[in-house]
Amino acid sequence: MLVEVVGTVVGERGAVLAEVRTPVGAVTVRWCGDQEPSVGAHEVEWELDADFRWGHDVRRVEGRSEWLRQHQREIIFRGRSHLADEEPSLVHLELAGSVIDLGWVEGMPTDLPDPWVEVRVLAEKVALHPYLV
Repeated sequence: MLVEVVGTVVGERGAVLAEVRTPVGAVTVRWCGDQEPSVGAHEVEWELDADFRWGHDVRRVEGRSEWLRQHQREIIFRGRSHLADEEPSLVHLELAGSVIDLGWVEGMPTDLPDPWVEVRVLAEKVALHPYLV
């Protein structure tokens, strides 16, 4: 996903946090990798390091709008879920033209009539990994 870094801060334990804007919202998350987070555009991959459970961290939502928000200690992703063909409990989230791997979601229904979901993750479990295009 292409994001715009608008600023950085050093968080607890010395972690570099990047304030980023995306096409669907703005958040502050941990910046990983060799590339320093300079202000401007960066192509990144999202990492969500959590054990997801259907009905708890991942829920079906009404409406068909994508967005990304930060609420206190949580990052909230809203997009379309896709089940992996080979293993239906492996879930991908489509958000702003990018795919975010959620991994295995405990209790994920395989017959959702509408795949729009909301995913809630503690902010410290979310990281961005920049890469060169």
